[in-house]
Formats: sequence, structure tokens, C-alpha cells
Amino acid sequence: MQKFNLCDWVIEPEELSNYSTFETNKVKMEAIYQLGYEAAKNSFQDFQSLIENR
Repeated sequence: MQKFNLCDWVIEPEELSNYSTFETNKVKMEAIYQLGYEAAKNSFQDFQSLIENR
């Protein structure tokens, strides 16, 4: 995680490790999108609290 030490917000769903970086299968690409979208929604409230408490 050291490579992200300058980032304020990192979203890294563990489930994405099941997919290739260069995935081209349309069904899998949709699943990747949904995983990222849900992870972002779930982490947004925590990030927002962090920013407000700086």
C-alpha cells in the first residue's frame, strides 16, 4: 500500500483480484464495474467523515 501514500482515498476491493487487469469479457467487465461501484459507495461515507475531521 506504500505506493498510495500520497492518495487521500484508495478503493481496493479484494474481489477484484479474481479478474485480469486487461479483462475484455463483457460480462466480467460489468462485474468489475459493479464491484468498484459498490466499494466506492460503501467507502464514500468514511472518506467524507475523514475530510470533515481534518
